[in-house]
Amino acid sequence: MSHGQDDGGQRDPTTGWVLYDRGDHWALDVAGRTVDACRFDFGLTLIFSDSGTESLAIRIEEPFHMADGPTEHHLDPGADPRAMHPALAVLRRKLTSVLIFKDGGLEISLEGEVRLRVPASKHYEAWTITDTVGSVIVALPGGGVTPWRQA
Repeated sequence: MSHGQDDGGQRDPTTGWVLYDRGDHWALDVAGRTVDACRFDFGLTLIFSDSGTESLAIRIEEPFHMADGPTEHHLDPGADPRAMHPALAVLRRKLTSVLIFKDGGLEISLEGEVRLRVPASKHYEAWTITDTVGSVIVALPGGGVTPWRQA
């Protein structure tokens, strides 16, 4: 991933995604995509489309915070799945930003004042971002992030 202070949006050579270096985080250039599906298992996977075609997935596997306007929720995808119902508020909303923090945190903002904040995990990969061509950015256990491209 690009490590410049403010690179004006550099294409990451590993993933091909455009990232804007903002010091303590990167802004991923994926705004405008729509949440078309939420998948619940022992994680929460948000499926995004771009012009009706599936283009991106963000999987959250650790507890996270969700703000829906003034209402705050602490959600744990590994606990009772019935408690995850507030996450359905993200359906059909457009992305406004995805911030990848260099310490391993993630912040997803959607239209309508909906925000998901995933902290880094000491022991597990808290989240993963993938696209349809095999590009991956993952939060590392203990902090940090790394990109790669699946063969």
